[in-house]
Amino acid sequence: MRCVFPLVLGGVVLGACGWFGREPRAPHPSAFHFTIATYNLNNDDGANPRTLDAIGMAKADLICLQEITELWQMAIEQRYRSSYPFRLFKIDEGGGAAGLGILSRFPVRDGGWHPGPNGWHPAAHYLIDTPNGTFKILNTHLRMATGQHGNALQSYLRAGADHEFEMRLFMSQNSDAVPTIVVGDFNEGPNGSAVRYLEGIGFQNALPLYHPGEPTWRYRRWFIFQFTQELDHILFDGSFEPINAWVVKAGASDHLPVMAHLEAPRRF
Repeated sequence: MRCVFPLVLGGVVLGACGWFGREPRAPHPSAFHFTIATYNLNNDDGANPRTLDAIGMAKADLICLQEITELWQMAIEQRYRSSYPFRLFKIDEGGGAAGLGILSRFPVRDGGWHPGPNGWHPAAHYLIDTPNGTFKILNTHLRMATGQHGNALQSYLRAGADHEFEMRLFMSQNSDAVPTIVVGDFNEGPNGSAVRYLEGIGFQNALPLYHPGEPTWRYRRWFIFQFTQELDHILFDGSFEPINAWVVKAGASDHLPVMAHLEAPRRF
């Protein structure tokens, strides 16, 4: 941990004391490593060119996407098919915010599509075949905090229990005993119930390790971002070791791309 102390010049505070995450490191020699991103595109944007640019800006090896529409799929296929030869998309029959997708430099197999309970957003499992073996990704978009149980207050109060229920359900729907990464728009912060459930079974949340408190979502009003939260997460089990994690400040979506650089010390 590092602490930055305030510098005062002419009565103006230029810095502040604060705690920061761990330092990034280079991968160990000969170790298998890769980068993975999660990004909610915001279906209200159509296929916004700034958001389309942001998808590939960090050049991640794997990019998991939420709120995919047919328009988004067509734009992404046209733009990224040469740089990401392996792609899977599914547009849920419910439309709207229900589509999910993945872009990958490694071969990808469909590990199962999971409709959301109670009409909420679905999830998808992918099996990733790499030179180091096969691992699994769960791409999620947990329910919104409001508008799901009648009045907004009741919906908000039940969000934590619902998120944990969703995560337990989705995790149980692919029983392949392989290393696992869970990503997506959790619609909750790093202390939310779904995150805490995963941490309780041995997962770590990448972004808070390196940038605790870094926002991944912003509320737009009158073209000014006035409110931020940490809603997007990349969690990994003990088969992986973190090297770095960060937020990409790009795109027109209300969400920002979240990146993690992970290493596998052993063959899967």
